[in-house]
Amino acid sequence: LDNFGSKSPVAWYYAVIALTTILLQARISDWARRFRCRFQLVGFGALFMAVSHFSLSQSSTPLHLALCAFLLAFGTMISSPVTYELVPYFAEGRWLGAYYGFNGYALAIGGALSATLGGWTYDLGHQWGVPLLPWPRMSYTVTR
Repeated sequence: LDNFGSKSPVAWYYAVIALTTILLQARISDWARRFRCRFQLVGFGALFMAVSHFSLSQSSTPLHLALCAFLLAFGTMISSPVTYELVPYFAEGRWLGAYYGFNGYALAIGGALSATLGGWTYDLGHQWGVPLLPWPRMSYTVTR
């Protein structure tokens, strides 16, 4: 997001995600209920999220940034409800809360690891003077 010269695109990015979710979540959930193979929907949503994150690293215009935000929201609106819906299929009745709790911990640990490793990769690229993927076009101006 450094390509835009300010931090305001971050606000627009999250605003597009919020508006997309508010306007489309119910419709996408209704659409997703028509599919029998729930696991494929999780993968389908994850694919949209992956494309969004990769595209975000290449973003250089506000329209492209908005498209990345939309793709992320779309993928999340497909995957997240289906993921929560699938948890009871794996848990016995008395363990349902533990399975949801483990799901939350797994998401938190995965998020912490990805943020840590992503930051480390970014810093390493800055230290070496060589941009490392997935940020080949982004500025290396780091403020701490």
